[in-house]
Amino acid sequence: MICEQCGGYGSIVYTDDLTKAVSCPACSNKTNMRKYHREIKNDVWVDVYDVLTAFDVTNPATAHALKKLLAAGGRGFKSEIEDLKEAIVSLNRAVEIQEELNERKIN
Repeated sequence: MICEQCGGYGSIVYTDDLTKAVSCPACSNKTNMRKYHREIKNDVWVDVYDVLTAFDVTNPATAHALKKLLAAGGRGFKSEIEDLKEAIVSLNRAVEIQEELNERKIN
């Protein structure tokens, strides 16, 4: 997507109200970055979905737990303890899902 500020090429990101914005490394126009975007190296920005894709996380309950763990207490809604407890619940469900999938493969 073209950056309106400098005309350079930037990555499409979405604001909390799901409107499109641009993350442009050329002019450091990183406004409206979502909660999960993090700069992991100089001008290399990823969000939790990039990480889940990179690690081939396919179980939705595992993905949900990882989202909670990566930003535990830092999203402004719940405390770190609440996010950790919810991650445990999600991980327990992830185990159930994986067991169901494994059972289907055996039968």
